[in-house]
Amino acid sequence: MKNILISGGNSFIARHLLQKIDKNKYKVTALVRDIENINIVDDVIYHQADMNKCEEVADYIGYCDIFVPFAWSGNRRGDLNNKEKNEYSYIMTYKMIECLAHKCMLKKVILPGSYFEYGGDNRYPVDEETECNPVLQYGIYKLRLFEHTKKICSKYHVEVVELRFFSLYGEDDKEEKFINDIVKKMIFNKDIQLTECKQLYSLLYIDDAIDAIMNIIETDDIDREIFNVSSCQIKQLRFFVEEIKKITGSKSDIKYGVIPYTAGVPHVVILSEKMNRYFGWHPKVSLTEGVKKLEEYYKEKCCTR
Repeated sequence: MKNILISGGNSFIARHLLQKIDKNKYKVTALVRDIENINIVDDVIYHQADMNKCEEVADYIGYCDIFVPFAWSGNRRGDLNNKEKNEYSYIMTYKMIECLAHKCMLKKVILPGSYFEYGGDNRYPVDEETECNPVLQYGIYKLRLFEHTKKICSKYHVEVVELRFFSLYGEDDKEEKFINDIVKKMIFNKDIQLTECKQLYSLLYIDDAIDAIMNIIETDDIDREIFNVSSCQIKQLRFFVEEIKKITGSKSDIKYGVIPYTAGVPHVVILSEKMNRYFGWHPKVSLTEGVKKLEEYYKEKCCTR
């Protein structure tokens, strides 16, 4: 049985991944900052520890086949350009990787990356061969982590894979995220103020992202590879907004153009063809299915308050 260590165990993607991993095949340990008030997943071992206590974690774990570091304090919208938070997360993560490689016989690191590593808006279409030119501190330090991790892991003969996610959504994500906010407002027929929503965009439901991660967990000999993880359905953002309105049957008054663009129409088109070539991966959850799950989630949440 292989041992998997996941940091940031109460983060959005991590929570869904912990549910999906087969506990008969893997022993799973999740690192969390605060073990109280979290949604416990059955058959997962939770360990309360900060990322800066890598020696303590290594002694507790003992042996680790796969490490997936979700813990990162600079990924909220207001912190994307916060140098201090992103630099701290970068340093703590690579120190943890080096410690696990040195003390715990680490075999593979799966880095949750970001499309921010490619750079600013209006770079499209973007595939894994696109040159990275990050603008925000979040993208700068995510890219730096990948480059630094490759050097560490080359020394210890550890596989490194990075997955760069784009526009994930799901019913228990942060409520301020665009899709979650839109669905919640539409359910209750609230007026919505937006940009012109002319930018090219795509949406990926969380379950499809987890399937992509599981492909990497279960496949060896893919060292130093980068995979984009995004939907194959690329449309103007207005299309998705109008579809969500139809799906929810909302009577919300959507006011386009109230919020101005700061510098042109910010197109973002991330291609995931490499995931399909390697693993036959493609998104399975339709927009209708995903939005219906969100709708049910928020209606139930409202009723239980």
